[in-house]
Amino acid sequence: MSKTKVWMPIYIGDYLADTMHLTAEEHGAYFLLIMHYWREGGAIPFCKKTVKNVCKVSVKKCENILTFFEEKDGKLYHNRIDKEIGLAKENQQKQQDRTKAATEARKAKASTNVNVTTNVTKTPSPSPSPTTEVVIKKDTNVSKKPDENFEEFWKKYPASRRKVKPDALAKWKDAIKRSPPDEIISGLSAYSMTRECLDGYAPYPAKWLKNERWLEDHAADQNNKPKGSNYAKNSQHTPRPANKSDIAAEASARALADWEAHLAAQSV
Repeated sequence: MSKTKVWMPIYIGDYLADTMHLTAEEHGAYFLLIMHYWREGGAIPFCKKTVKNVCKVSVKKCENILTFFEEKDGKLYHNRIDKEIGLAKENQQKQQDRTKAATEARKAKASTNVNVTTNVTKTPSPSPSPTTEVVIKKDTNVSKKPDENFEEFWKKYPASRRKVKPDALAKWKDAIKRSPPDEIISGLSAYSMTRECLDGYAPYPAKWLKNERWLEDHAADQNNKPKGSNYAKNSQHTPRPANKSDIAAEASARALADWEAHLAAQSV
């Protein structure tokens, strides 16, 4: 029987319930014997010399602990330990199978990114046998990784509205299923010149992507500036200043816009 290479469980309650009648010396001898039994992977030869060497006491002092074993065909068997050894080896095999399956899955996933092209050509005489040339080509259909495209999008988005990056990345992955990354980034470049964006009313990136704002005609919106503070009330893209200085600057800009609108109305 092969040796057990996994740890041996000790159930304290069960052990004490079965061994309360043993002396301290017998406890030590019994522990040494069951550890030897576990390491050997099961039944051990019933040899007085072996028992004495393992338990470190005389065979006579081992009489009580030998009652936990069953002698059969010149060997000692321990039913509880045999059961635990079987469970331990079963769990060990399951773990090895899971590890092997995970390794094969990683290798299979990695191999999908490589195309292997084999070209067989015949060489002229006097070598009539064909030669095989193996050319490994990497998949170049995608110019950039999705994360790299997203990082470019993220850097171009208005800094004051760059919030909740994980949500934006999730919406980005949905968006590139409907439109190419370059089209989305190009749409963002056009949007960044609109009055909505320049005045600080841009939505968060996740909402901008969810609403497919890159598909809008931003060129027509670049010359349309909302009047006064009514824009903040009527627009769904409500600005969120980062600090007190931003709030003060925003209030000043709105007051100036209201005053310019008043002067323009008076001059008509």
